[in-house]
Amino acid sequence: MTPLAAEVLADPVGVVAGLLCGAEPGLDRQVAGDLVRGVAAGRAKRRRLAQALVDKPSLLADGRSPAPRVAGDLLIALGRAGAVAISPPVCAGCGKQLRTLQRRGQDWYCGAYGPEPEPCARCGLSRPVCVRDRAGRPHCQACQPEGSDGDPAAIVAGIIAVIDPGVLPETVAVAVRAAAPGAGQRRRLAWVLQDHPGLLTGPARGHQSRRYCG
Repeated sequence: MTPLAAEVLADPVGVVAGLLCGAEPGLDRQVAGDLVRGVAAGRAKRRRLAQALVDKPSLLADGRSPAPRVAGDLLIALGRAGAVAISPPVCAGCGKQLRTLQRRGQDWYCGAYGPEPEPCARCGLSRPVCVRDRAGRPHCQACQPEGSDGDPAAIVAGIIAVIDPGVLPETVAVAVRAAAPGAGQRRRLAWVLQDHPGLLTGPARGHQSRRYCG
Protein backbone atom coordinates (compact mmCIF):
# COMPACT_ATOMS: atom_id res chain seq x y z
CA MET A 1 0.00 0.00 0.00
CA THR A 2 1.31 3.44 -0.94
CA PRO A 3 2.07 5.56 2.16
CA LEU A 4 -0.29 8.52 2.42
CA ALA A 5 1.25 11.83 1.38
CA ALA A 6 1.51 14.49 4.09
CA GLU A 7 -0.92 16.81 2.30
CA VAL A 8 -3.41 13.95 1.93
CA LEU A 9 -3.31 13.31 5.67
CA ALA A 10 -3.66 17.00 6.49
CA ASP A 11 -6.33 18.13 4.01
CA PRO A 12 -7.69 15.41 1.69
CA VAL A 13 -10.66 17.51 0.57
CA GLY A 14 -8.36 20.39 -0.36
CA VAL A 15 -6.04 18.08 -2.28
CA VAL A 16 -8.88 16.61 -4.35
CA ALA A 17 -10.55 20.00 -4.90
CA GLY A 18 -7.26 21.41 -6.19
CA LEU A 19 -6.83 18.53 -8.64
CA LEU A 20 -10.42 18.87 -9.84
CA CYS A 21 -10.12 22.61 -10.42
CA GLY A 22 -6.87 22.06 -12.31
CA ALA A 23 -8.52 19.50 -14.58
CA GLU A 24 -11.87 21.26 -15.06
CA PRO A 25 -11.52 24.97 -16.00
CA GLY A 26 -14.21 27.08 -14.41
CA LEU A 27 -15.04 24.63 -11.61
CA ASP A 28 -15.56 26.54 -8.38
CA ARG A 29 -13.32 25.28 -5.59
CA GLN A 30 -16.16 25.37 -3.05
CA VAL A 31 -18.36 23.32 -5.36
CA ALA A 32 -15.50 20.87 -5.86
CA GLY A 33 -15.07 20.51 -2.12
CA ASP A 34 -18.80 19.97 -1.61
CA LEU A 35 -18.78 17.20 -4.25
CA VAL A 36 -15.88 15.48 -2.50
CA ARG A 37 -17.64 15.65 0.87
CA GLY A 38 -20.82 14.33 -0.73
CA VAL A 39 -19.27 11.15 -2.13
CA ALA A 40 -16.72 10.58 0.67
CA ALA A 41 -18.42 10.97 4.03
CA GLY A 42 -15.57 9.84 6.30
CA ARG A 43 -12.00 11.01 6.77
CA ALA A 44 -10.51 7.63 5.83
CA LYS A 45 -12.56 7.55 2.62
CA ARG A 46 -11.52 11.08 1.70
CA ARG A 47 -7.88 10.25 2.25
CA ARG A 48 -8.21 7.11 0.13
CA LEU A 49 -9.76 9.19 -2.66
CA ALA A 50 -7.12 11.90 -2.42
CA GLN A 51 -4.23 9.44 -2.47
CA ALA A 52 -5.72 7.60 -5.45
CA LEU A 53 -5.86 10.84 -7.46
CA VAL A 54 -2.38 11.93 -6.34
CA ASP A 55 -1.02 8.56 -7.45
CA LYS A 56 -3.04 8.51 -10.68
CA PRO A 57 -4.14 12.01 -11.80
CA SER A 58 -4.78 10.64 -15.31
CA LEU A 59 -7.98 9.13 -13.88
CA LEU A 60 -9.62 12.54 -14.19
CA ALA A 61 -8.84 12.67 -17.90
CA ASP A 62 -9.53 9.10 -18.97
CA GLY A 63 -11.87 7.67 -16.29
CA ARG A 64 -10.06 4.34 -16.31
CA SER A 65 -9.80 2.00 -13.35
CA PRO A 66 -8.23 0.38 -11.35
CA ALA A 67 -9.25 2.83 -8.69
CA PRO A 68 -11.29 2.89 -5.47
CA ARG A 69 -15.04 2.93 -5.89
CA VAL A 70 -15.23 6.39 -4.32
CA ALA A 71 -13.19 7.73 -7.24
CA GLY A 72 -15.78 6.40 -9.69
CA ASP A 73 -18.57 7.87 -7.58
CA LEU A 74 -16.82 11.25 -7.73
CA LEU A 75 -16.47 11.10 -11.53
CA ILE A 76 -20.19 10.35 -11.84
CA ALA A 77 -21.06 13.22 -9.47
CA LEU A 78 -18.87 15.59 -11.48
CA GLY A 79 -20.62 14.61 -14.70
CA ARG A 80 -24.01 15.27 -13.12
CA ALA A 81 -22.71 18.66 -11.96
CA GLY A 82 -21.84 19.59 -15.55
CA ALA A 83 -18.13 18.79 -15.81
CA VAL A 84 -16.98 18.40 -19.41
CA ALA A 85 -13.18 18.14 -19.24
CA ILE A 86 -13.19 15.47 -16.53
CA SER A 87 -14.12 12.04 -17.85
CA PRO A 88 -16.87 9.86 -16.41
CA PRO A 89 -15.76 6.37 -15.42
CA VAL A 90 -15.34 4.06 -18.41
CA CYS A 91 -15.82 0.30 -18.62
CA ALA A 92 -12.56 -1.63 -18.21
CA GLY A 93 -13.82 -4.13 -20.77
CA CYS A 94 -15.18 -2.06 -23.65
CA GLY A 95 -14.42 1.59 -22.81
CA LYS A 96 -18.10 2.61 -22.61
CA GLN A 97 -18.79 5.67 -20.45
CA LEU A 98 -20.70 4.72 -17.31
CA ARG A 99 -23.51 6.38 -15.35
CA THR A 100 -23.50 3.68 -12.66
CA LEU A 101 -20.77 1.34 -11.43
CA GLN A 102 -20.44 -2.43 -11.31
CA ARG A 103 -17.28 -3.55 -9.57
CA ARG A 104 -15.00 -6.52 -10.02
CA GLY A 105 -11.97 -6.14 -7.80
CA GLN A 106 -10.55 -2.65 -8.37
CA ASP A 107 -12.11 -2.25 -11.85
CA TRP A 108 -15.52 -1.01 -12.95
CA TYR A 109 -17.57 -2.41 -15.84
CA CYS A 110 -20.76 -1.93 -17.83
CA GLY A 111 -23.57 -4.49 -17.62
CA ALA A 112 -22.03 -6.68 -20.33
CA TYR A 113 -18.91 -7.17 -18.22
CA GLY A 114 -20.54 -7.41 -14.81
CA PRO A 115 -19.29 -9.45 -11.85
CA GLU A 116 -18.69 -13.12 -12.60
CA PRO A 117 -21.30 -15.56 -11.26
CA GLU A 118 -20.39 -17.85 -8.38
CA PRO A 119 -22.01 -21.00 -6.99
CA CYS A 120 -24.64 -19.96 -4.44
CA ALA A 121 -23.95 -21.29 -0.93
CA ARG A 122 -27.60 -22.40 -0.56
CA CYS A 123 -28.87 -23.61 -3.94
CA GLY A 124 -25.51 -24.39 -5.53
CA LEU A 125 -26.43 -22.76 -8.85
CA SER A 126 -23.89 -20.49 -10.53
CA ARG A 127 -25.52 -17.06 -10.44
CA PRO A 128 -24.57 -13.39 -9.90
CA VAL A 129 -23.79 -12.76 -6.25
CA CYS A 130 -26.55 -10.79 -4.52
CA VAL A 131 -25.13 -10.85 -1.00
CA ARG A 132 -22.44 -12.56 1.05
CA ASP A 133 -23.05 -13.96 4.49
CA ARG A 134 -20.91 -13.41 7.56
CA ALA A 135 -18.54 -16.19 6.49
CA GLY A 136 -18.09 -14.53 3.09
CA ARG A 137 -20.06 -17.19 1.19
CA PRO A 138 -22.00 -15.96 -1.89
CA HIS A 139 -25.80 -16.06 -2.12
CA CYS A 140 -27.92 -15.45 -5.23
CA GLN A 141 -30.95 -13.16 -5.44
CA ALA A 142 -33.35 -16.00 -4.65
CA CYS A 143 -31.49 -17.23 -1.57
CA GLN A 144 -31.07 -15.16 1.58
CA PRO A 145 -28.38 -16.13 4.09
CA GLU A 146 -29.64 -18.31 6.91
CA GLY A 147 -29.88 -16.70 10.30
CA SER A 148 -30.04 -13.10 9.05
CA ASP A 149 -28.76 -10.71 11.69
CA GLY A 150 -31.42 -8.06 11.06
CA ASP A 151 -31.05 -4.34 10.42
CA PRO A 152 -27.35 -3.36 10.67
CA ALA A 153 -28.17 0.16 11.92
CA ALA A 154 -30.29 -1.28 14.73
CA ILE A 155 -27.49 -3.68 15.66
CA VAL A 156 -24.97 -0.84 15.82
CA ALA A 157 -27.44 1.30 17.80
CA GLY A 158 -27.81 -1.51 20.34
CA ILE A 159 -24.03 -1.78 20.73
CA ILE A 160 -23.67 1.98 21.16
CA ALA A 161 -26.56 2.09 23.66
CA VAL A 162 -24.52 -0.08 26.01
CA ILE A 163 -21.61 2.37 25.80
CA ASP A 164 -23.63 5.61 25.74
CA PRO A 165 -27.39 5.28 26.37
CA GLY A 166 -27.88 8.95 25.49
CA VAL A 167 -27.22 8.46 21.77
CA LEU A 168 -30.47 8.27 19.82
CA PRO A 169 -30.99 5.33 17.41
CA GLU A 170 -31.88 7.85 14.68
CA THR A 171 -28.50 9.53 15.12
CA VAL A 172 -26.76 6.18 14.86
CA ALA A 173 -28.70 5.30 11.71
CA VAL A 174 -27.59 8.52 10.00
CA ALA A 175 -23.97 7.91 11.01
CA VAL A 176 -24.07 4.30 9.81
CA ARG A 177 -25.44 5.30 6.40
CA ALA A 178 -22.77 8.00 6.06
CA ALA A 179 -19.90 5.70 7.03
CA ALA A 180 -21.16 2.70 5.05
CA PRO A 181 -23.39 3.72 2.10
CA GLY A 182 -23.83 0.20 0.70
CA ALA A 183 -26.02 -2.49 2.28
CA GLY A 184 -23.12 -4.94 2.28
CA GLN A 185 -20.86 -2.36 3.89
CA ARG A 186 -23.40 -1.77 6.66
CA ARG A 187 -23.64 -5.51 7.36
CA ARG A 188 -19.86 -5.79 7.59
CA LEU A 189 -19.73 -2.76 9.88
CA ALA A 190 -22.29 -4.35 12.20
CA TRP A 191 -20.39 -7.66 12.19
CA VAL A 192 -17.09 -5.96 13.01
CA LEU A 193 -18.62 -4.03 15.91
CA GLN A 194 -20.41 -7.13 17.21
CA ASP A 195 -17.08 -8.94 17.33
CA HIS A 196 -15.04 -5.94 18.51
CA PRO A 197 -17.24 -3.37 20.32
CA GLY A 198 -14.10 -1.88 21.86
CA LEU A 199 -13.33 -0.29 18.50
CA LEU A 200 -15.90 2.37 19.36
CA THR A 201 -13.85 3.54 22.32
CA GLY A 202 -10.33 2.37 21.50
CA PRO A 203 -7.48 3.97 19.50
CA ALA A 204 -7.79 1.48 16.58
CA ARG A 205 -11.08 3.00 15.37
CA GLY A 206 -9.70 4.84 12.32
CA HIS A 207 -7.63 1.86 11.17
CA GLN A 208 -10.55 -0.54 11.32
CA SER A 209 -12.88 1.77 9.39
CA ARG A 210 -10.98 0.97 6.21
CA ARG A 211 -12.25 -2.61 6.42
CA TYR A 212 -15.85 -1.79 5.60
CA CYS A 213 -15.85 1.59 3.83
CA GLY A 214 -15.71 1.60 0.07
